Amino acid sequence: MAIQSATKKTMNEYLNNIYYIPMNQRDYTWETDQLEDFWQDLLSVKNNQGRQHFFGQIVVYEDNKNNEKKKYIIDGQQRTVTSMIFLRAIQYLSGELVRETDVADEKKGLESLNHSLEEPLGRTDNCYDSSSHLHLTFENEISENDFYSKHIIAEAPSFVKMKDQPACENMRIAYCYFVKKLKSEIDTFIMDEKIRTLYDFRNALLKNFEVMYLETNDLGESYVIFETLNARGKDLETADLLKNYVFSQAREKLYDVQSKWRKMTDSLSGLDLTKYIRYYWNAKYGLVRERDLYREISVRIKNSKDSYDLVTELEDNAEYYHDACMPDSCDAYDDKDITDRLLAIHTLHATSFIPILLSLELRKGNFTDKDKAMDLQSKCNSS
Repeated sequence: MAIQSATKKTMNEYLNNIYYIPMNQRDYTWETDQLEDFWQDLLSVKNNQGRQHFFGQIVVYEDNKNNEKKKYIIDGQQRTVTSMIFLRAIQYLSGELVRETDVADEKKGLESLNHSLEEPLGRTDNCYDSSSHLHLTFENEISENDFYSKHIIAEAPSFVKMKDQPACENMRIAYCYFVKKLKSEIDTFIMDEKIRTLYDFRNALLKNFEVMYLETNDLGESYVIFETLNARGKDLETADLLKNYVFSQAREKLYDVQSKWRKMTDSLSGLDLTKYIRYYWNAKYGLVRERDLYREISVRIKNSKDSYDLVTELEDNAEYYHDACMPDSCDAYDDKDITDRLLAIHTLHATSFIPILLSLELRKGNFTDKDKAMDLQSKCNSS
């Protein structure tokens, strides 16, 4: 493997760089349970001097194309974004405290804290300083990157919910969560103790949280490393492993494969992606259990053409799976006989017909809408 670096790093060492989150990565999904675990780990480290906390592995791909080195986070996005939001919460509170004190030493301490947090966070660009920049960028995810830069890094926490933007809403919730937790820790203290406590929280994360950092200059290998490290993880969906394997085989077609994958997931409107891929695979190649799906796909998908062809078919047929699961809002079917039968089957909570429906669609041109309606009627009668 083309591994350039494999070493244990503190979060301070890890975050002392500029990183990009590629478009194919999962959206930011941490919710209250994960934030609470993170907070409890911080408290444990902060309240026990000298204690270290292992924060998991980070896999980074360094792209050296066009003489511009860019580091992409392949594994560790959720932990990285959460860490940045937590540090920003400290920075926000330090700015609030500066306005509450006239003591020179306290102002100096708070300004120093704020400055130290610019090293991992960076700054939002402004017209007076062309060198200012964020240290974390959601590449090609314009709405998420704008929200992160304008409403996390540049502004106070907001209580206005982000509708129809779950990743941004989760970031907003995390920001508010950490500000509230930190305020509850310092509210009863005198100013000197408040400042020291904020420093303690900063140090707990940056100095006492450690990660196993792996960096490679081979994109395909970076996904292989990711898959290997996460293959037995309980929280990682089969679809995520499949995605990263398919991307690792895409090579020169990677951008097209990533784009098609994203369009497919958009078509599914939050439906279970693993189920869809399994139903598609059953329709095309025969019955396979979910636990064997990754192995079956890795046997067949061996090069960039295989990867491209697979994701193309998945994208093309996603709308049919959507309609089978959500017949009250069909995207692909407008034939009344088909939609009526889909609705009837849906009320029976039947799903065994879906691979058959996908099989019909995979053989485009061989079956009319009437054929499909008749087949659905037979499934409805048998259910």
